[in-house]
Amino acid sequence: GGVLTRRPEELWFTLKLFILDSVPDPEVFKA
Repeated sequence: GGVLTRRPEELWFTLKLFILDSVPDPEVFKA
C-alpha cells in the first residue's frame, strides 16, 4: 500500500489506524 492506493479496504485500514492513533477511546472504532 501507501498513501495513494487503488484498494478501498487498504485505504480504510490506513485511515482507521490514523484515527485510532488520535482518539482517546479506540473501542468506538472497533468493527
